[in-house]
Amino acid sequence: MSYDEFYVKSVIRSLQDWPEPGVVFRDVTPIFKDPKAMRMVSDAFIQRYIDSDITHIACIDARGFLFGAIMAYQLNLPLVLVRKKGKLPGETIHQEYTLEYGTSAVEMQTDAVTSGDRVLLFDDLIATGGTLLAACTLVKKLGAEVVEAAAADRSARSSGFNPYPGTGHPGLFPARLRRPLRRCATCQCSLITYIHKNIIKRLLNMLRSLLTCLLLLVLPAFAQGATVTSQLNGITLNAEFKQGEGTPDTTVLITHGTLAHNGMELVVALQDALVEAGLNSLAINLSLGIDNRTGAYPCSTPHTHRHQDAIDEIGHWVEWLDQHGQNQILLLGHSRGGNQTAWYVDSARALPTAVRAQVLLAPMTWNVSREAEHYKSRYGHSLERVLEQARQTTQSLLQPVDMLYCTQTAASPSSLLSYYADDSRLHTPNLLKTTRLPTLVIAGSSDTTAPDLITAMAAVDNTQVQLHVLDGADHFFRDLYTYDVVDLIVTLLESTP
Repeated sequence: MSYDEFYVKSVIRSLQDWPEPGVVFRDVTPIFKDPKAMRMVSDAFIQRYIDSDITHIACIDARGFLFGAIMAYQLNLPLVLVRKKGKLPGETIHQEYTLEYGTSAVEMQTDAVTSGDRVLLFDDLIATGGTLLAACTLVKKLGAEVVEAAAADRSARSSGFNPYPGTGHPGLFPARLRRPLRRCATCQCSLITYIHKNIIKRLLNMLRSLLTCLLLLVLPAFAQGATVTSQLNGITLNAEFKQGEGTPDTTVLITHGTLAHNGMELVVALQDALVEAGLNSLAINLSLGIDNRTGAYPCSTPHTHRHQDAIDEIGHWVEWLDQHGQNQILLLGHSRGGNQTAWYVDSARALPTAVRAQVLLAPMTWNVSREAEHYKSRYGHSLERVLEQARQTTQSLLQPVDMLYCTQTAASPSSLLSYYADDSRLHTPNLLKTTRLPTLVIAGSSDTTAPDLITAMAAVDNTQVQLHVLDGADHFFRDLYTYDVVDLIVTLLESTP
């Protein structure tokens, strides 16, 4: 489900002078009564961490438990609790902290995490930040590392109180995940939340885009942020079009990664940055076998989709853009979507002349031994045994089976084999050795999801292919790295005839 900052903002309410005079309390409990808002917030955080290397989610008493439990279930990660002092049985350690309206203490069980664990801290709300800082301290005392601390919202500060001296810290409304609030000196982790964008600026941008649409009249069916649909093999496909005010006949076609969707943080951020650069973009939702699919793939739905199904869908959207007057199409794929984009280019007998270049953002690499080790580490049993069963069975579905990010799900044999059976084309650099399309591969130096990409690209000896490494970027190119990516796209388009 796509995140709607205005909708979620309208659900959260501010309570004056509660629980003490001078405090403005941001009450997130209405989110739990609103399934739409609850799903929007949960999906956004799940997509942020779906490919991360965190090993545990530590959620904070008490509303943090509700979000944390959903995230832990969907990400298949252990959930540990940070509770108010005196609430946990067994051996515990505690840490005191200052509240917005008093003092308190939180505790963890001593066997909750240990050395080598990489922990995401989650709370419903940041007020003074004291609870998160105390939880950071507890995790560090137990020998683990806090990778990031996250919250669904952040309160307006109480009268005359500045929780982070020298940093400003205004009250924030929920929006999509943006850059870290600050660096936590206690635990050396980033604090992130749903941050309010300047609403007036956004409304002005929307008005400017509307005027651009009226003036151009080149794409009459499009509007700023319009959802478009098309039919392929009896399935409704959908995509999100966003229009820049630059070249009206140039569009960046964006394909997301594994089981993701076009409302994930990176895709939305890329589309917004492309609009600012004056470029159109079309972010597609791969159907994954589901009619008019939106939001994260529901693991309760049997997997009948195949990795290579994306090739036909990318091709369909290329033709769709071509038919709608787009004379320059730049293909952009992230992670698995990068591999699927390169596979489409490699398999096409003749690319439409409108396709000018491709940008592969941290594209998927493949090593069958590494994949088998990762599968066994994640699910506790052999991948080869699952593949052998898929090869020999006469059943239409295998269940229960562990696949991609879904545990104990159902999957067709062809689906399992397409994602896990050894195929040299799953290793993106192999597809680039002979490509004739101008190609830019963008890698992050801190990418732990595709850590071998930079080394693997050394085997690609092709003058049409360039590698650009963004120092410090991880697999998702968040915040300023998003703008770096868009700058590279603009440069590529300018240099491509």
